[in-house]
Amino acid sequence: MDIKISKPIREQTTRCSKDFSCLSDDTRNLCEIVHANGENVLFINQNPKSCSYKIPFGSSYICTCPTRYELYKKYGL
Repeated sequence: MDIKISKPIREQTTRCSKDFSCLSDDTRNLCEIVHANGENVLFINQNPKSCSYKIPFGSSYICTCPTRYELYKKYGL
């Protein structure tokens, strides 16, 4: 799949410690989205991978990664 993320979104993703591995079919390993709520807020599964964009929220987690949100919004990933 040919994935394109806009330059402004990539520039907003300043804390990515995985060198944008989510953009490659070979290295993509994404947290499962449970629910999307508002702009750039994704509720993720109970056992998320290590990431600087995950935030504990009660008994679950929120992902605030701009690139991850764009992947979900544009490609349903």
